[in-house]
Amino acid sequence: MLMMLSGVLESVSDRYPYYTYVLTVKGEGFTLEVEVPKKLAEEAGWEPKESEKVEVLLGDTLSREFDEYEVVYSGRVYLVEENEAMMSFGGILARLEGDLVKELSVDMKVYLGLRRK
Repeated sequence: MLMMLSGVLESVSDRYPYYTYVLTVKGEGFTLEVEVPKKLAEEAGWEPKESEKVEVLLGDTLSREFDEYEVVYSGRVYLVEENEAMMSFGGILARLEGDLVKELSVDMKVYLGLRRK
């Protein structure tokens, strides 16, 4: 499974005092909320801004396509409901809503890539 998605940053929240952004990416048929540590964003040279176009890559194997992404996480799916999935990347959390959830299962290994478009 490899899903390439495009969307717009609908919101960028600051989770003070945790030095973490919570990005909400809205695309056709999906919404992704994902935490990005500020240090990681700085190292990627990225200060996320609302209305910024982003690409999301979600897969179950680490492929060469991820080399082109600014932020790449490795983790597991820990909850799947009808239209929602929760993922953990070493304590960094992400929530996916939409029909794409049907591709995921609990305890599935996942890779998540983010980049500016």
